[in-house]
Amino acid sequence: MLPTIVTPRPAPAPVAVLPAPASEASAGRLVAIDVARMDPSGRLRATRVLRALDWLPGMGIDVDVVREAIVIRAGSSGRHRIGRLGDIRVPASIRILSGIGDCRSVFVAALVHRQLLVIHPAGTIARVLGRTYDRLIGKLDAR
Repeated sequence: MLPTIVTPRPAPAPVAVLPAPASEASAGRLVAIDVARMDPSGRLRATRVLRALDWLPGMGIDVDVVREAIVIRAGSSGRHRIGRLGDIRVPASIRILSGIGDCRSVFVAALVHRQLLVIHPAGTIARVLGRTYDRLIGKLDAR
């Protein structure tokens, strides 16, 4: 007869708890979007997205370019200010560097959780959506 060898079993590993899927309502609190028209001086009204960020008229902002986007951060030492009507003026140099130039229609997104405002030329959003729709249609055609 062979001896019985008892090997202690390790404790089970803890199961990771996954976050609940974001509902449309909670996703709306993370990103607020709008379409705006920029006037020839680079001024645009962004009241809705500013409200989502809790940014107020007179607040200092810093305006930077990241690739084809204008990124705006709030800061007390900001070189620019939010206008009294919830308007933002984007300097010509920033508009040129971002590729917005004389583009009048822009897509504005407030990344609430990051406290950032991002402005894209409408053409950039049209290209991204075009690629997305091409993939979507390709999947439909493959059925």
